[in-house]
Amino acid sequence: MDTIIYKINEFFQENGRVLLESLIILVIGIIIIRIIIALVKKGLKKQSKIDPIVFPYIRSAIKAILYIVLFITVAAHLGLSMTSLLTILGTAGLAVSLALQSSLSNMVNGVFIMISKPFARGDFVSIEGVDGTVESIGLVYTKLKTFDRQVLIPNSDVAGAKISDISVVSERRCDIVFTVSRDDDIDHVRNIVLIVIKNMGELSLEDPAPAVIVTGLSANGTDISVRVWVTQGNYWSFRNKIFEEIKKAFGKEGIVIPGNVTDLIK
Repeated sequence: MDTIIYKINEFFQENGRVLLESLIILVIGIIIIRIIIALVKKGLKKQSKIDPIVFPYIRSAIKAILYIVLFITVAAHLGLSMTSLLTILGTAGLAVSLALQSSLSNMVNGVFIMISKPFARGDFVSIEGVDGTVESIGLVYTKLKTFDRQVLIPNSDVAGAKISDISVVSERRCDIVFTVSRDDDIDHVRNIVLIVIKNMGELSLEDPAPAVIVTGLSANGTDISVRVWVTQGNYWSFRNKIFEEIKKAFGKEGIVIPGNVTDLIK
């Protein structure tokens, strides 16, 4: 027991000054880091071009870097080998990055999305065929609320996807494609559809004018495309009603639809 106490005393006599200086460096470093983080937090609040949701992650990244620098500084003052220390940190960092490669990719792309702002929360967007309202933009996933469920899309997929932010435009075009029998008169079909659209009143716009055109001749009959411009707020009301009205009008006029009706959103 006396030997242990003697060795401890001897250690502190030889290294006490270095340990005390290292402790002082550590304490002062922590205080400086807190001051820097407070200044960063204050500076970020003045930024109007960056989404506030990114602020915590920026602060966390800066704090992590500063603490790593402080750790290396204290270790160097204690006389630890920098080569060995950096090798250990590098190896650990590589192992972590390989294990979390997918998550890190999503996080990097998440920050990119938040900064570049291809869309914002509350926007109605189309991302690679998935249409919905943006509920949140997280570090790993972007959450969309579709008509029947919530969809989580990895940010790495969002960053590389073709995105249509439908909310930024005041008008939208609704395209309806269907096929009529080859025996039906095209002009008669066109007049029926235009009358249906006109009778829908304010749900559709007169300018640009609706268009009913022949887009092809298929095995089933004549392919017709109807292009109607509507306001953003009336799009779904128009879309949900136009099919029923066209079907009723065709039924009264004896127009046959041999194929399937498809609605395209643009």
